[in-house]
Amino acid sequence: MRREWIATSAARSAKRPDGSRRRINVPLCRFSIAWIAAPNLVFGDCKIGLAELVLHPVITYPRNTNPYAQLRELLARSNLPPPRLYSSASLSTIVRMAVEGIGVGVIPAETVRAELADGRLRVVDTTVRLPDIDFTATYENMPDNRLAAAAAEIARNIAVDWCLRP
Repeated sequence: MRREWIATSAARSAKRPDGSRRRINVPLCRFSIAWIAAPNLVFGDCKIGLAELVLHPVITYPRNTNPYAQLRELLARSNLPPPRLYSSASLSTIVRMAVEGIGVGVIPAETVRAELADGRLRVVDTTVRLPDIDFTATYENMPDNRLAAAAAEIARNIAVDWCLRP
């Protein structure tokens, strides 16, 4: 499935003693983060703010990722009561939870094109913005890791084609 091969990594590009990078990050795509919900979650007819969004559980990426940290920072600055916050390393799980109406997904709309097209999900009209997310293919920089490097290059080629689609 397309979502499964696009994986973001919280890996740091630590330096080895010889100055080389420990991990190689191959850029794939950059997407805007959207607030995604099932049609049965009620928000009203106008642009809504954070207070209305967090009346529902919020579903997003795992704790060790930038999107999660940025969301937590936004929530902390808001002085609102903390919402129920669910995180998952599986994008498919986040999407399934949003489709089931468990809460509001905080993910790129591009990752749920099919669900948006068939009406199982919608983008919530909100004033709340989070920074874009960069997807990368990350692998260890090791001499015997040529297969991972080749797979990352294939992923980059597929991502470029996929990201350019309407």
